[in-house]
Amino acid sequence: MTKYLVISSFLNFVAALLVTFAVVLRGRKNQLARRFGFFCLSLGIWSAAYFLWQISEDAERALFLSRLLMDAAYLIPVTYLHFVVDLCGEKRPWWIRIGYGTALVFVAANSTPFMITGVKPTYDLPFWPRAGPGFALYLGFFAVYTVEAARLLHRQARASSGARATQLWHIFFATLIGFTGGATNFPLWYNISVPPVGNALVFIYLVTVANAVARYQLPLATYDFVLAALYMGISATVSVFYLLAYVVASSLQGVMLTSTDLLNGFLLGMVVSLFFFWIVPRLKESTERILEQTYLRKRIGRRSRLKGLAVQICTIAAEQEIFDTTVREIAGAM
Repeated sequence: MTKYLVISSFLNFVAALLVTFAVVLRGRKNQLARRFGFFCLSLGIWSAAYFLWQISEDAERALFLSRLLMDAAYLIPVTYLHFVVDLCGEKRPWWIRIGYGTALVFVAANSTPFMITGVKPTYDLPFWPRAGPGFALYLGFFAVYTVEAARLLHRQARASSGARATQLWHIFFATLIGFTGGATNFPLWYNISVPPVGNALVFIYLVTVANAVARYQLPLATYDFVLAALYMGISATVSVFYLLAYVVASSLQGVMLTSTDLLNGFLLGMVVSLFFFWIVPRLKESTERILEQTYLRKRIGRRSRLKGLAVQICTIAAEQEIFDTTVREIAGAM
């Protein structure tokens, strides 16, 4: 069972990371993309912590990672409902406010035995969390917000037609599959002998939703998935070289590395590579844009005026008026 959870959580993490990158590449100004990206980011953090928890070798580390994954899990129901509300064109302001507020309360209480009392051997798993008295409140929160998201998707899918209806039906059934699979993780928290066999369904959910939104251009596109995969592939390749250097340096110092050390080194290399290949260029662009808007405001206005000249010319029929407009706009900008 442990191997199954390790593999499934890693696949969930990779899929969530890929979708998150694809959403961000699509455009931060797209509100629907931001909502979906925030949900995928929460799911990605949950999956990454889940994976590291399953390969933990001591109870203290397993407890820390269990609490870390739950910090992300508390946000998953409300971020998903927020995405579905925007996707369906609905308005649920109080649902969203109460949801985020409740999630933050759970996060604040997460480091106490109120939510997680500890980890103990359960089934054939060495370190499984045990629910505290407040964990039942989260289960109710999870159920209510998931059911509301599914209800909105079902209602909107029935009222739609064509490609829009197909997309919504795909997301609706993927929601049923993915959240049901994720919920199989909860019985063991109460020492109920139901193994988390549905953990891999989260991966199927992500693949299904990604296909639906890519196929119908909302809010992703196939190009964005390819570009995101390329970023991850480059980062993974660089991480391998970093890992080889790490192994050689450790060997020269007489240090024997365990499989956990190698995995941690690879993940660290991935994070550093993604930072330099993806985050740094965007920080550079943002910094340059801020400087331009601050110190080169007049020049930007002139440049925008020249760009608008082409639009004006296309709307003019008389040749002399085209000439006069061109001279006037260029003179004004220069």
